[in-house]
Amino acid sequence: QPPKSTILAPRRRWVALSAVLRSAVVAGVVTEESQLMRQAGVKRILVGFEMTDKLIARDGYPVLHNGEKVGHVTSGSPAPFLGKNIGMAYVPPALSAVGTQIQIGIRNHQAAARIVPLPFYKRAK
Repeated sequence: QPPKSTILAPRRRWVALSAVLRSAVVAGVVTEESQLMRQAGVKRILVGFEMTDKLIARDGYPVLHNGEKVGHVTSGSPAPFLGKNIGMAYVPPALSAVGTQIQIGIRNHQAAARIVPLPFYKRAK
């Protein structure tokens, strides 16, 4: 019997499947559901990243891995409360693990960045 998440409407199914795969990749565990997601055709996952260079990533900039375009930035800006430049991007599931090194194509430069967990900031209770 298919998992409940596979019998939702197409848009909701994609969001539910994306969340399952992201948690499996972050945990370093490949589950039966994450394998089903790959078979279902999930080709990209929304991840957070922080710039290790001083440049700022903006909407539409390409995400590169080993010099090859693998995704695009959806948003990016400085985060004064963190003292870093942060952003979010769509990348393939294989590159969505926390700590993965990527590059952001900013004008004629390849600025270094790394994948970080979301949310970027969690308020202390």
